[in-house]
Amino acid sequence: PNWNSIDPMDVDRDNFAVVFPTFLELLATSKFVAFDEEMTGIFGQGEGSQKRDDTVEERYKKMVTVATKYGIIQFGICLFHGSADGTALVATPYNFYVFPNSRDDLVVSPSAIDFLRKNKMNFDQWLTKGITYVAAEGEQWAKKKLFPDTSSSTETTSSTDEIPKQKELIKLTRQSDIDFTERNMALVEALLASNDCNAEGTGAGDCVALESTNAFLRRVLYEQLEARYAGRVNVVKNDQNVLSALKVDPAKQADFERAQRLEKERQFNETLGFRRVFNALVECKKPLVGHNLFFDLLFMMRWLDGPLSEDFETFRVRLNEMFPMIYDTKLIAEQNIDNVGNIDTGLERCYQHFVTDRPFGAAHTTSTAAAMEGVTGTEGESVTVPVVLRTSGVEIRMSPLITGFNPQAAQFHNAGYDAYATGCVFARQVEILQAQQGIEVLPASMLTFATGAHTIHCNIINMNRSFYYVHLHPASRTASSALKGVTLKVTGFEAKSVKNSDINNVFTAAGLEQSSCEIMWVDGESFLVNFPKHFLVGSDAIKTEDDKSVHSFQLLDSTGAMPELTWPAGWTVAVWVPQWIQDQQKAMEEENEDGAEGGDSDGGDDDDEGDDEMPAKRVRLDMDECCTR
Repeated sequence: PNWNSIDPMDVDRDNFAVVFPTFLELLATSKFVAFDEEMTGIFGQGEGSQKRDDTVEERYKKMVTVATKYGIIQFGICLFHGSADGTALVATPYNFYVFPNSRDDLVVSPSAIDFLRKNKMNFDQWLTKGITYVAAEGEQWAKKKLFPDTSSSTETTSSTDEIPKQKELIKLTRQSDIDFTERNMALVEALLASNDCNAEGTGAGDCVALESTNAFLRRVLYEQLEARYAGRVNVVKNDQNVLSALKVDPAKQADFERAQRLEKERQFNETLGFRRVFNALVECKKPLVGHNLFFDLLFMMRWLDGPLSEDFETFRVRLNEMFPMIYDTKLIAEQNIDNVGNIDTGLERCYQHFVTDRPFGAAHTTSTAAAMEGVTGTEGESVTVPVVLRTSGVEIRMSPLITGFNPQAAQFHNAGYDAYATGCVFARQVEILQAQQGIEVLPASMLTFATGAHTIHCNIINMNRSFYYVHLHPASRTASSALKGVTLKVTGFEAKSVKNSDINNVFTAAGLEQSSCEIMWVDGESFLVNFPKHFLVGSDAIKTEDDKSVHSFQLLDSTGAMPELTWPAGWTVAVWVPQWIQDQQKAMEEENEDGAEGGDSDGGDDDDEGDDEMPAKRVRLDMDECCTR
């Protein structure tokens, strides 16, 4: 194709058929795929509100409610390739406007719509030109409807009100329906008995239009025509849902059937719409990259695969079958991989930190169409590229397909641009992680995305406003702590009487700066304090005269300083234990109790002693994560 003739950045119903074949070609040879979505709403209310101490299972159920209620407006995808000369990565962003092919109501959140309006969302393009999409059930229905096992040349339907032929014919009981059917069958009989040519002079190929009617009686006509005149007439339907019977011309029947088959394929593809993109993503099994993407995954699976399961375990098994390698750039950014301290890990700030703040070399403004790996073009043809961005080591070029997109003009909250920014951040993160392992990353062809140092973060994603990370691989536990260092849980204070300033007084008295820790309220009666750069040395609790406890904790930082925190009397303070460790402790205790009850049945104390020690050792190993992660 002529790359200068199409610009796939914004894709809607008008240009999807032109863009999709090129998208498939590029997807097959891409190194990884970044994606992002804009939705009609993302916030729940009431019982569905998110809490910081939600377990993964609890949060999943709340998020499922939201992802089921609202829909998708834009689905952004950016494909990343190695350039032909191996010196750079080439980014090709797509911004798909999608609109559901469903009779269900479409729910929108006023706050979400207002937010997107302020960020220049083109709602007219979405409503009038959005690419249709269905889930797996919709695809199966369309396949059964258009390509039934008992298909014949007389069945050519194109709307949602006809279904494939049933084994038993419909039995009519109303005399008016019987008369209607026989009247139309008489028209077909007259057609078959006639040798007259139609206006085009095609002789045996002439036809007769049947009477306009409702969907039920159209179905009756299909059945009766098949039963009475199979092989003698073909049936077609126009845009006004009016059926016509065409006399079969043996000399032209093969061409007619071919045209009908192509028309059915067109209808099938049109019904699937954006699900064809989803199917291609599933089939290619490329690394899938997003930023804070838990909701993106849920919306994608709900609307392009099917209703979400009630439990998280079933969901992640299904997700892993389809997308075995998933990365979250927000989670990777939170690991302080380039040792600059904690940064704002929102996408815009990550892009600034990992990409914009690391300029490299002079910008280029031209390239060649053949410069992208796996893409055919006019060899040596010069095409204009708006800009070339470089990380500190790896150059990221804009695809020569894209002419209407300037990455230097930030367009955050446009799904296509966010997918592009996410992919650029990921490339830079991979570069940093592989360089830290002593792996040569220049030229860009040396970067690996399916394997490498970054894979320790594969299938682990951020859970927004939470103490936990989510594990997507079915072989792993469902969560890990998102908190590093030492985390304390504080309860027992008088509700509504304690402010952050009261808590900060405890830190000031211990000689700690407020920036060295983070206060995270769980609810009105408890909060956590996280010290990401400290280790726990010891703790103590002293009873006061009024029988209240004063808890103190001694910490250690990297400089050797050992601040001691002394909390107000009556406040209950303890090392925070992640939920899955609490569950593990409980399971081990139950296991120990079961072993104690049946301990004598083995006939030996030595074996029992070993059984008692193993669970305790496993608990201690996991408990380390409470204080050192």
